[in-house]
Amino acid sequence: MTGWRVVVIGEQVEILEPLIRSRAFTTTFVLIVVLLVVITGIWLSGFFLRSIVAMSALMRRAAQGDLSGRLEAGGTDEIDSLKRNINEMLDSLTQAFDARSELTRKLQHANSSLEEKVRERTLELEQANRWLEQQALLDGLTGIANRKQFTETSQRMLDRSAEEGAELVLLLLDIDYFKRYNDTYGHVMGDECLKNVAGALQQEAEKHGALVARLGGEEFAVIAAMTEDGAVSLAGHLVERVRSLQIPHRDSKAAPYVTVSCGGVIYLPEAAQVAPPLETLIQAADEALYKVKSSGRNHYLFGDRGPSQVT
Repeated sequence: MTGWRVVVIGEQVEILEPLIRSRAFTTTFVLIVVLLVVITGIWLSGFFLRSIVAMSALMRRAAQGDLSGRLEAGGTDEIDSLKRNINEMLDSLTQAFDARSELTRKLQHANSSLEEKVRERTLELEQANRWLEQQALLDGLTGIANRKQFTETSQRMLDRSAEEGAELVLLLLDIDYFKRYNDTYGHVMGDECLKNVAGALQQEAEKHGALVARLGGEEFAVIAAMTEDGAVSLAGHLVERVRSLQIPHRDSKAAPYVTVSCGGVIYLPEAAQVAPPLETLIQAADEALYKVKSSGRNHYLFGDRGPSQVT
């Protein structure tokens, strides 16, 4: 009985052996497939993770202003499609930023050019204003100071002289027989005579630090801060300088050439004295000039000196 059963079992094993081998193969195959799936999954998850990390890093750089990076996207799957979209977005942003940078550069250049033009126009305007201010203070014919500048400057000098106790000289000068000169030589030559006399007076006055102005017609004025001796020297030099021009004047009773008469006044302030009106000094100098004209012209004369005569 026992031997028969063994034989029978052996026959069953032999009959089932192909089936057993088939199941083992299937199991092995399934295990291999599962292993491949797991490995593929791990690889795919690693691939996706790397892609996500790369995209995250790229976007972080882009957020910080660095748009130079790009993702590799050679495939056709969704990840590569997403990468290409990100690359295209970065390309668009780069173009936009480049366009903005170019526009900013152009705006800065335009702004710089505008600022330069504004500076140029401002400088031109300042120069024009200075020129206008100068013209408002200059005599149109002779180019020396006019009455307005003389009045403003003289009053300042007079106030300072009274405050500091410094001596001041005021001279008035007339071209002798100038009406006869105009009648004889004409107004054009008369204007030339005025310009030549004014130029000579100014050159001489500048040597002494004095201001010379044309008050009108043939009348001139000179003012300077100086001592009595300096004032007398200045008056003599001015009269002599005009004589040295040797401008012919055949109808002058003073000389055969153009001359000037000069009347002056010297202001000698006392300590803490209030300055007298400028008109007071002018009147005193005009009285001295009248005396010169009455005594033959072509020389200079000072009126009574001292503060008591001009206050």
